[in-house]
Formats: sequence, structure tokens, C-alpha cells
Amino acid sequence: MSTTTAADLQRTPMRELTIAEWHDLYGDYEGGHCELVRGQAIVTPTESIQNNRAIRRLMLLLDAALSDAWEPLTNTSVVIRHDPRPTIRVPDLVVLRSDLAGSQWRVLPAGVTLVAEAVSPSSVERDRVTKRAEYAAAGIPNYLLIEVGQDDGPHLWLFDTLLTDDASGITTYAKPTGDGTTVTLHIPGADPITVTAADLADAL
Repeated sequence: MSTTTAADLQRTPMRELTIAEWHDLYGDYEGGHCELVRGQAIVTPTESIQNNRAIRRLMLLLDAALSDAWEPLTNTSVVIRHDPRPTIRVPDLVVLRSDLAGSQWRVLPAGVTLVAEAVSPSSVERDRVTKRAEYAAAGIPNYLLIEVGQDDGPHLWLFDTLLTDDASGITTYAKPTGDGTTVTLHIPGADPITVTAADLADAL
């Protein structure tokens, strides 16, 4: 696998890529965070220290509470959509079945019980709207949205109810549960896990 730089990215033709082509070109991309969105390589800046700390704190909390059947991981590629126009997202954190945490570089949504995204100023619409729709359509049962940049402290929004329209067949999340400061995660094989904004604020 070759290492891709920012200069290489500027020279890359704007054409739709297959999953294999994207991984070959951007698997070792230097200079940002790269996802595959409808066949296009999309690079975003690396996360802020605030967001990284919140995600790290969340991962520690989950690691202590989950059974051996699940493993919280960062920098994990999740195949949201196959050809045509494939989409691969790399959530800030995923909770993955432990038996799938092997040498492969990508996982399917069926093995993921939770994805979490920490919102940054450049990702508000992407995290609140676009990824919310994608993760629901992929059938991922829990989507946790973390907002740490507000003056009144971090907020947590958990989407954990999937609704499928009988007419259109489109799957969406219902409105978020919780009050914005406390959420309770229901992961198979584990006791309910309560996460508060204060838990993540300790890391800021």
C-alpha cells in the first residue's frame, strides 16, 4: 500500500473509486482523515484535542463496562454502502464484536452495535444529518452524538430507535433519547451503561 500525501490528493482525478482503489490510495493518507463517500475520497481535518479527549474518556468507560463480546475501537472503517458509489465511514469510535476485531481493515455494520461521533465546527451538518441518516440506513442500532464545544459544557444525544417506513423502505432513527446531559446505552450482553456529560467533561 502506498502512502498518499496532500500533493498526491490534488493530482488524483475526481472520479468514482471502488473500495479497493480508495484503500490503496488513502489507507496511509498523511495529513487528515479520509473517508469514501459515494465513490469520492473526502478528507477532513484531524479532530481537536477536546474531541480526542472526550472520545478517549468514552472509550475507557465503555471498555470497563462491556463484556468480552464487544470491543470499543477508534479509526475503524465501516462499510456503509457497497457498489455502486460505495461509502465507508470512519467514526470517532465504534463498538465492534470482539470476534471481528482481527487483521481486516474494514467491518460491516452487522458487527457494529454503536458508533459515536464528536462534533466539530466543520462537521455539524455532516454528523447531525448526513451520518445520522447513513448509520440508520445501515441498521446500526446505536448512534451517540457528542458535542463538547459549547460554553455550557458537553452534550450527549443518543439515537437508539430504528424506524422503517413501510412504503419507502427507508430506515431512520427516532428522536434522540435522554435530556442532552445523560444517556443510557443498551449493549447486548452488558448491563445498561449510563454516560453523562460530566463523565466526558472530566477529560476536557
